[in-house]
Amino acid sequence: MYTKISTQLLRRQLSFYWTGSDAPHYHALLRDTDGVVFLDYVWTVFGDFPYDGPIHFDLLRKHKDAIERGLTEQDPGVRDKYRWMAGYHNFACRRFVRQFSDCTRGEARASRVRAEADQVAEYAVDGQYPEPQVLPESPAEL
Repeated sequence: MYTKISTQLLRRQLSFYWTGSDAPHYHALLRDTDGVVFLDYVWTVFGDFPYDGPIHFDLLRKHKDAIERGLTEQDPGVRDKYRWMAGYHNFACRRFVRQFSDCTRGEARASRVRAEADQVAEYAVDGQYPEPQVLPESPAEL
């Protein structure tokens, strides 16, 4: 379950920074297909990778498993919520893999970083689901 963030309040708060994307919390927010802004909580499974911590594959697996169980729900309203989660989960995984696909930090290290990041793709939920979007660069565009 997520809490709806007031667009007016968010626009005002982000406008305190040079651009909205300069805000330290900007990259932790996403916009749903219906325009609702929400907190990107899946990013926490990626920790401080590749610098100070590992990818928490166990948490990523638990999130995926919970979604797949929920997609079998008989209640269509509940199942729709899990379809939303599947789209968000897949978006987070793809975005993370893309972030490290062209890593070039020292060839040996870059190869390890890319290989570990590429494993995240294996945790995607099978199927096609609507995905959220990153926020626009300017708060005025919210």
